[in-house]
Amino acid sequence: MPCVLLLELNEFNPELMQRAAEELDAPHLKKLLSFKRTTTRTDDAAERYGLDPWVQWVSIHTGKPSQEHGVQHLADLATLRYPQIWETLGQAGYRCGIWGAMNARRGNTPLLTFFVPDPWTFGETAFPRELNPLLALPIYYARHYGHTRPLPLALALCRTLCFLLRPSALGALLPHAPTLLSTLLRKGFKDYVLFALFDLINVALFTRYYREHRPDFSILFLNSLAHLQHHHWSPTETLSPEMRETFCIIDRALGTLFDALPADKTLLVANAFTQTCTVQDNEFLYRQRDPKLFLQTVGIPAESVAQLMTNDAHIFYPSTQACEEARQTLQNAKLNNEAVFHVRQEPDSPHSLFYQLIYWKPVGPEDILAIANKRLRFMEFFYCVTQRTGSHIQKGHIFSSGIDLPDEIYNHELYDHLLKAMKK
Repeated sequence: MPCVLLLELNEFNPELMQRAAEELDAPHLKKLLSFKRTTTRTDDAAERYGLDPWVQWVSIHTGKPSQEHGVQHLADLATLRYPQIWETLGQAGYRCGIWGAMNARRGNTPLLTFFVPDPWTFGETAFPRELNPLLALPIYYARHYGHTRPLPLALALCRTLCFLLRPSALGALLPHAPTLLSTLLRKGFKDYVLFALFDLINVALFTRYYREHRPDFSILFLNSLAHLQHHHWSPTETLSPEMRETFCIIDRALGTLFDALPADKTLLVANAFTQTCTVQDNEFLYRQRDPKLFLQTVGIPAESVAQLMTNDAHIFYPSTQACEEARQTLQNAKLNNEAVFHVRQEPDSPHSLFYQLIYWKPVGPEDILAIANKRLRFMEFFYCVTQRTGSHIQKGHIFSSGIDLPDEIYNHELYDHLLKAMKK
């Protein structure tokens, strides 16, 4: 039987990785970069309007460009009518293991050995059920960072720690304990540290389940490099301290993964698309402090809010009328005479909205948000996460070993190449 692993190393820039491999003398980064390189492309051209990971990974998983699969937002899978690659392979009799794939659903997948959803796709749970506590802290933190509350945070932390201290998980993590503990002691609980260490934990646990179940086809998704490039990309030739730390951890994670793979495996490392350094563009990322409080303040309180990865959320209302009133209120909001939100009413869910902050310019403490006949200080309800240092571009990459790919393809065409590799 074939053995194919797709490592989804979200948005990584190969040239930046090459610089890190040389500056850090990182053997596993160098090994990855020695694989055959395929360039990918997508027709989606604008970030926040299709050129986003929660759209492009769905293209790769279904073999359909976004114009066909129609998914535009995180957790926006209710209308997805195409099977994901693990569903197709499962129906054909192949055993699959999926760990962290972005904007993915378990779906109808026979012979599924394990499935771990990403922390932002609400409604999906892990399989087997024993894996759900692992996600308690990542899910809470991903949806509430910036307005975490002590008790829910502590409860989520306890659930995740209880999972990690189980003998089976602890055995996989012990070789990495010095790295995990020393990094936290030296660098503290900074976002980039937590995201990089979470990737290392995911690799350690994935390899434990991979060795146990030996799926024919598997996916492992890692996200810390995408976050790193968005937040800590230095325009100089020297890596920033944050980049040095993260790339060292990713090099260790890659070494762990390479050691777990059988000699006859087919390995592909894809990024869906990449980023380019944009420090000079002077863009700033803002996030809501407390979405429920903000909506209540402007007179459109929601039944519930599912905050997503950055500056976006799904809002749920008790009626179509309340949903429409909220849509109009958010759509008409202005900051410095410019629109503030992109708003979309979900076509198959008339009681829910997707909304995203689309203001990226510098904002002062006294700048006023005009919304629903109210004048609010913007920075009382939002905060600046970072000045963006990396932005999305259409070009992507696949580094592959054990499979012959063309030099250039559309990213969604990887689906067909993976199916062919499985049938050999």
